[in-house]
Amino acid sequence: MTRSSHAARIGIILLTTIGAGVLASPAQAASTGVVSVVKTSQVKYTAGSGKANKVVITRSGKTVTIDDKYKIKAGKGCKAVKGDKTKVRCKLTKNPTKVLVYTGSKNDKVTNKTGIASVLDGGTGADKLYGGTGNDTLFGGSSADYLGGGSGHDKLYGQTGDDSLAGEHGNDTLYAGSGADRLLGDSFYYADRGHDKLYGESGNDMLEGGYGNDRLEGGTGDDRLEGDVNPEDSGNEHGSDVILGGPGVDSADYYRGKAIVDLDGSAGDDGEPGERDTVGADVENLSGGDGDNIFTGNNAANVFYGGEGDDVFRGGGGNDKLYGSYGANALYGGDGDDEISARYAFDSPHTLDGDVVDGGANTATGDLCHVSPIDVVTNCERLD
Repeated sequence: MTRSSHAARIGIILLTTIGAGVLASPAQAASTGVVSVVKTSQVKYTAGSGKANKVVITRSGKTVTIDDKYKIKAGKGCKAVKGDKTKVRCKLTKNPTKVLVYTGSKNDKVTNKTGIASVLDGGTGADKLYGGTGNDTLFGGSSADYLGGGSGHDKLYGQTGDDSLAGEHGNDTLYAGSGADRLLGDSFYYADRGHDKLYGESGNDMLEGGYGNDRLEGGTGDDRLEGDVNPEDSGNEHGSDVILGGPGVDSADYYRGKAIVDLDGSAGDDGEPGERDTVGADVENLSGGDGDNIFTGNNAANVFYGGEGDDVFRGGGGNDKLYGSYGANALYGGDGDDEISARYAFDSPHTLDGDVVDGGANTATGDLCHVSPIDVVTNCERLD
């Protein structure tokens, strides 16, 4: 063989090798998941990359079964199920204590149908993760994820993306991460009596505690905070909640009915009679229900909304906005250049109840009051 032909042959071999490597890349991107027993009492499933996994975890005695919609490899301590390439069973020598599932970059769904504590990590992609009846830890990763804790005392981490987190039964802790997230201490569909902790972190979040003594912290961003259940939900078992806004313009909702709230940050003096909520001084805005609400502001620019009751609003310092809605209301702007709306505050088209409107002290700009002829008005420099 001549030197030139030998060199040409080497070049062909190199090109073939490189080409094979390039062609192998898609296969590597869509790898096969592996299930193994780790630490004698734990089962770990690392799903194949590049696939939208649908994982179901079940248990029978000391045997844990991992079922996916794609082929799975059986690792240490596990065996493939005959006739089903997507299912692997792991028989442990001890009672299983934890199941760990890590999915990849697609929109995955993982459901734990056992009472074994699980760690479910959705990775990137818009994932749906459902904990079981044990104490689960769920990580949404990036994108818009849904995390449902199930029963047990769970920890849910939304991480990045606009996520929805529901603690469901148990005393749960929810961390929103970044993004415009919605956190419910209980469920999106029913209320539970757990004592939950909800942390909005960054972004404009919605936090709803449900029944129980809950702690809601909005974090940075303009957050909406509701300690208890919606008025349509049955029962009167409202807990003593702690509601803290954090940086940003935050709102606490009391749509359930009558509420007395003072934004001075004092402990245990807010909410319905006997409820003993604590609403922090870093909450700026309040919304009331159909009862007779009494809201007292602070030195921030507060915004108060009333319902179908006879409300008393005191704005305090700052440039406040008070909206009386239905009923015979008393609206006091306090210091600052306030805007007070009482024009449409009436019980029905046939029975008008006049409001008491007092703009209070102000600067040269003065207070703007939207009133009706039957209202009693003082200290309003501008009338509409």
